Amino acid sequence: DPHVHEFNGRVYMYATHDERNAAPLCCSGHWWVWSTEDLVSWKQESMLQDFAWTPKDLLKQNFHWATDAAERDGRYYWYVSMGGSNVAVASGASPVGPWEDPLGHMLLSKDFGHSLEPPTEIRDPGVLQDEDGRYYIVFGACAGPVQPDDSCYYLAELWPNMTSVKQPQHLSVQGAFGPYGAGKTDDKPFLHKHAGIYYLSWGVFYGTSTTPFGPYTYRGSILEPSLIEPAFRIGNESQEPWYTRQDYADRHGSFLELHGQAYFFCNDYSHSDALGFRGTVAAYVHYRADGSIEPIVINAQGVGSHDASLEAVLPAENYFAIAGGARKQQARSGGFEIVSLASGSTLIYSHVRNIGGGRIPWLRVANGGDCTGFVELRLGRLHASGPSLGRCTVPPTGGWEASTDVPCELTLPLAEDDADFVLAFGGCEEEFARLDHISFAAATLWT
Repeated sequence: DPHVHEFNGRVYMYATHDERNAAPLCCSGHWWVWSTEDLVSWKQESMLQDFAWTPKDLLKQNFHWATDAAERDGRYYWYVSMGGSNVAVASGASPVGPWEDPLGHMLLSKDFGHSLEPPTEIRDPGVLQDEDGRYYIVFGACAGPVQPDDSCYYLAELWPNMTSVKQPQHLSVQGAFGPYGAGKTDDKPFLHKHAGIYYLSWGVFYGTSTTPFGPYTYRGSILEPSLIEPAFRIGNESQEPWYTRQDYADRHGSFLELHGQAYFFCNDYSHSDALGFRGTVAAYVHYRADGSIEPIVINAQGVGSHDASLEAVLPAENYFAIAGGARKQQARSGGFEIVSLASGSTLIYSHVRNIGGGRIPWLRVANGGDCTGFVELRLGRLHASGPSLGRCTVPPTGGWEASTDVPCELTLPLAEDDADFVLAFGGCEEEFARLDHISFAAATLWT
């Protein structure tokens, strides 16, 4: 149940975990916090101990269910599901605690959830900080075949103290669809916002709205089994109806935006042992021009790195950071490209490895202008510029859809197995490049 946020330039994951000696496994361990700077190397930071007032009936269960966190005015709030029908909150001075109990009781109780119309099971909190400074908490569950026509989800605005809520409002999902079929959602709601659009998701299914309280219109699933690497497929791949397949099941997840890139983190069982432990996978998220989401790719590349021995082509849109006016957009020919590349634009691709063997980078670019620009490749990190490896010249190609492969005749760091590449664009004040991908191929291909 990974919920992931960026606080002060570092990424934190608030999650449940499964213990080997528990039955059932799910949610048997305490709530954990993990952190990372690069999305590759993760460190377990802290855990949340049980509240002193935890009801005895919950202590007999695996009650450490899904969580989420938020920051307001320098203080951090960790919202946790106490079993399947209650939500509590802890607070601390840092994203990893130490954690205090500001209420001494539930923030949202089972009885309160059952008093709503339609009733809901209060669990799986998700917190959205909106651009106008308001904070919202989404929650609810109506898992199973018997559900209202348009979800059991609720949204409430949090008061400034972050430990009390205004009256929750029911979220209507028009045309709802999920793992139980048409007209039904699930539990695991998450709310995020991108480019002025609100996205309400339940696992890998989602709807959109122009306001936080909806109504939401069902837009589809971000999962397409053909884009899941075979090693990450699970269950009967031909099971019908399709939405009951395990590939779609229990994908409790969250969306993150970091350095101009978007990601989805979710549960995954593909690398579990026979006991069925849950793991976490992450994928890049690419938004189409109409606001829908391109189906994600789940594979061994993951995010934040690229292994050229697994795939020689590095899609331009799978960067770690972007700056200087450059942006990602849906390409007319399909897929995505990086546009508005001009002097001052930079792209960073982190943890690129296995690029030696006499190969050089080739940039698949289009230049529809009249100015010949260049791309300087440097080794570096997010906050530090390393040595220059050389430059690639990008002449006019005859149009913005007339892409060509531009060779970068330079020496790659053969002895360095893991490198961060910074692409710095220069030579033209106006746009001179639209980048589709980077490939690593033999220098002898260049003529």
